[in-house]
Amino acid sequence: MYAFEGPVSSPPEPLPPDLVARPLAELPDDARMAMLGAIDAAVLGTRRDTDHAWLGQRGPGWMLSRGPTPIGYAYGGQRQGPVATLDPADMPAAIGVVEREAATRPDEQLSLTVPLANHMATQYLLRRRYRIDPFTMHLLEDH
Repeated sequence: MYAFEGPVSSPPEPLPPDLVARPLAELPDDARMAMLGAIDAAVLGTRRDTDHAWLGQRGPGWMLSRGPTPIGYAYGGQRQGPVATLDPADMPAAIGVVEREAATRPDEQLSLTVPLANHMATQYLLRRRYRIDPFTMHLLEDH
């Protein structure tokens, strides 16, 4: 895992014109849980309904859709994440939604933990100049 953090220093990239980020709070409960569950089942192989109920109380969240099709979700707030997309190529757009929300808060900090295997998220966050937590870097040393 990489722990990325830092101030939101430049404007987040805009959403691609074919994507919409809709606040999860605007979706009916049954539809929201069905969409989140379907994404988690595809990405993780299991649903996380209890986790999503808790995450929804903790901070804002968004459902990303391409047309009528849900393609991912993202949670913001003081502790950002999780962020999930069906297609890795959509990960930068989903992280951008979280960045935009972070830029509206007084502390303007982004903090995301990313699995090493998530190359799209890692490349995006490095390109945006977020730093890797030094403790995590220490664990990655080869001596």
